[in-house]
Amino acid sequence: SYPRGRYAKAYRPTMAEDNFEEGVITDPLLGEEEAAAEAEAEDVIGLDKEYNDEKSEISRARKTARYLSKFKCYNPQHEALKAYERHHSDDEIPVPSLDRAWAFMEHITLPRFLSDGEDADLNGGDVEGSQFIHTSARIRARDNENDVMERAKPGEIRRATKMYPIWGTPEKELADFGIGVGIYFVTVRFVALICLIAGFITLPTTMFFMSEDYSPENRKNVTDPLLKPSAVCGDTKWMACPNCTREDWNTFPMAYTRYASTEDDSLSFILVNGCVISKDSPGTYSFAALIFCTVAIIILSLWLSKKEVDYDLIQQTTQDYSIEVLNPPPDACDPEEWKTFFETILESECTDNHVVLCSIALNNQELIHHLAECRRLLLKLELMTPLGVKFDKENIDDVVNEIPIPPLWKRILCCASDPNKILSKIKFHEEQIKELSKADFDARKVFITFETEQAQRKAFELLDASGWEVMHNRGKDDRYRFRGETVLSVIEPDEPSAVRWQELNTPRKERICGALITTLISFGLIGGAGCLVYLARKLATAWQAVTIAAINIVTPLVCKILTKYESHARDGDLQASIYIKTTVFRWVITALAPAIVTPFADTASNADKSLLDGVRAIFIAEIWRVPLLAILDIIGNFRRHFLGPRAPDQRRMNLHFQGAHYNLGERYTEMTKILFYTFFYAVLFPTGFFYAFAGLVVLYWSDKFCLLRHWKQGPAIGDQISELSRSYFFGLALLAYGIFGSYHWAGFPFDNSCVTTEVISEEYIGTHNAITAGDEEVKITLSADNVNMKFCSQDMMRFSPIAFPALSRYQKEGEEYMTLEQERIVNLYGWLSIAILAVVAIIFLRRLVFNGLRNLFCHTYKPRGEATDIGFSEVREIFGYIPSIQVRGFQYPLLTCDVSGLKHTGLIGWKDPGVPYSEHNIIYDLPKADETLVTCEEEKSESAEGDCTKLFSIVKEWAD
Repeated sequence: SYPRGRYAKAYRPTMAEDNFEEGVITDPLLGEEEAAAEAEAEDVIGLDKEYNDEKSEISRARKTARYLSKFKCYNPQHEALKAYERHHSDDEIPVPSLDRAWAFMEHITLPRFLSDGEDADLNGGDVEGSQFIHTSARIRARDNENDVMERAKPGEIRRATKMYPIWGTPEKELADFGIGVGIYFVTVRFVALICLIAGFITLPTTMFFMSEDYSPENRKNVTDPLLKPSAVCGDTKWMACPNCTREDWNTFPMAYTRYASTEDDSLSFILVNGCVISKDSPGTYSFAALIFCTVAIIILSLWLSKKEVDYDLIQQTTQDYSIEVLNPPPDACDPEEWKTFFETILESECTDNHVVLCSIALNNQELIHHLAECRRLLLKLELMTPLGVKFDKENIDDVVNEIPIPPLWKRILCCASDPNKILSKIKFHEEQIKELSKADFDARKVFITFETEQAQRKAFELLDASGWEVMHNRGKDDRYRFRGETVLSVIEPDEPSAVRWQELNTPRKERICGALITTLISFGLIGGAGCLVYLARKLATAWQAVTIAAINIVTPLVCKILTKYESHARDGDLQASIYIKTTVFRWVITALAPAIVTPFADTASNADKSLLDGVRAIFIAEIWRVPLLAILDIIGNFRRHFLGPRAPDQRRMNLHFQGAHYNLGERYTEMTKILFYTFFYAVLFPTGFFYAFAGLVVLYWSDKFCLLRHWKQGPAIGDQISELSRSYFFGLALLAYGIFGSYHWAGFPFDNSCVTTEVISEEYIGTHNAITAGDEEVKITLSADNVNMKFCSQDMMRFSPIAFPALSRYQKEGEEYMTLEQERIVNLYGWLSIAILAVVAIIFLRRLVFNGLRNLFCHTYKPRGEATDIGFSEVREIFGYIPSIQVRGFQYPLLTCDVSGLKHTGLIGWKDPGVPYSEHNIIYDLPKADETLVTCEEEKSESAEGDCTKLFSIVKEWAD
């Protein structure tokens, strides 16, 4: 017998005993052929050495670390090694190696592709008989000819792999990381191209703002070269305004510099802009850019929809062969029953009706939570254990007594934990585990994987039912009902890595409540952030830009924290939630907040704190902030180059090389933020299109670099976020372009003044000392040929009622201020904005209302593209729906199911070299888990209805 783990008395083989023979580690869950290939491959690599990486194939960062490791100040590991040698023999504790940690990052953390041919070994040479390739049933017979770089699973050791080249990896290969990832890079590239072309279309508008036609004095008064091509007006003059009063400007936000009066308030003055729209051409070209962007975005959206299908066809994934049952009967926990049902209904419908894999997820999330927390807390204690103290789980109380209690200052400043409190938490979770292990859990979701795509599609056709039919359990023939009773609700699942097994079975009401609460909190935070922008603007536009940049940095972190209180069954839904919150947050703070907190009369001002001064500062800050921070990866480099070399053992060293988690929703929001900001200020700042082009190009390459060299491999996200972008956010960005563009054209010259035919009175002639509303002294000189001005609001958004759309006819009678050229362009923009609004409204209604009603009352299944004749067992590097969870601090996922029914562990999707999968399976942390599983298998073999305790999700594979 073999000693087990920490929690109970059951037994299982461990790496250190039966499975560690002559330096070769095997896994009791592997098939015979697969285990032989694994052992031979690991023997070739040598688990006590680094991966046999050629110097030309390692990253520059690793080469740098190898060189710096010679210096004690960089790699003081010899001190730690001396401590090990005093307390441990060489065979008890591995020597921590910095290069091994870098190999962990390059082979486990970072993505790699298979670099061998059909008959290549780990060193790039040929292997007689292809012994590494053909020993496993999971190794496929042929490749998809469209897939040039086949992605390797993390920790691949049986075949040679290489890191993806940054410059040489095409976008279609990035779809290996999930269709959404490939589509993201395609979208960024084409949005950048759209911005570049729009920038060239608006060049005449830019030239107009720089010409004397806009203002003869503008060129010499505007000293900032980046503001010269914008609508900023440097030609201003104080004029007499007898009917102006301070109350005219007492609206939020107040323009303190546009109104002045003498000390006795007998004379009133208004600051007038001398810049006018005197030609049709600037508005015409700006309107042409709006039409181009509208057409281009529509074409891009349609093309992306087609591209998603193309990428889906190129990538042969588990999703193509699988269906998910959303409403299985609670007691339907026998995989054989599900296999029989599906093969029976398909028997006369397709030639190959074979079911390859069945995964049954139970509603045991509370039990899994406590088991995972125990593992996490034990790991926390292990990392706190001082050098020289052996961490023994069986005598955890003695170990805790050896761990020093951190001082108060460290607990306050560094959030250090008290080991005794951790031990108390562990015991609490153990008690909960004991109670929950007495319960039976019901089936909540079932994943069925077929051998062929044709079988999957035919199953969808036969079982497709409307929401109404599922709710009322009718509308299907008995042979298509499970057990002749239940109308099944089936969907195409996400990829296995994108399923959030811990939250898969959360009730719908709980999901909705969580989403509503976090949404309300998000609105409150947006309001608070807007106040910060307002306060920063009062200091300077530079501070406003810095504040907005800082808020944009913090926003994704805040949104991620909020979404922790939501429940999402799939990573795509989680990242879509983060994407929506982050996008709305950034759009409001980056574009809307500066416009709201800036006085209307300061929109085109050349003074400090003007709107366009802030727009320019934000453009510059946002273009370089994200790529620079991502490439520098300050925290990651600090961990790899400072904390990593000082880690006392290999496990803790490897934790510093796990890489940062990337969020696809966050990447999309960076792109849409730039697009929205550019569209929002396109009329006032047409050169923003070129800024956007530069920013998107830098974003494209920085994200690609980080994806292939910095970020940890994430789940394979589908097209949910891409669909959100093209269906909603692109349309909203265009709507902002049209609506706010029309209001911006209607607002010229942004001074709230109208000229009259009255010549100024004699008392205004001469030089006067006046005081502005901001208590600044100004000297004003007027001559006899000057005319009186009068206050007239030019901000149509503040008209009562609001003028929508912005049309010239909404000018108040007697306060007409637009030129004829300006009126024409305002009317064009106004009516086009109505057309865009109508299209966007139709899209929203179709997506949110019509599709919901159709799903409720109609059969909606429609296959995408043509089914291939490639079988599931012929596709290399394909994975199964194996329940697992990610726990902070662990390098690999923790399995949460009984995988004894698997024929080949390659379906799990990752491999920890040198460690059996059973070490990563938390079901063995349950008291007598092994005995329970064995008993269950015996009962099932004796009776189809064996009374077996159902604690963990079940996975069963059938070889063809």
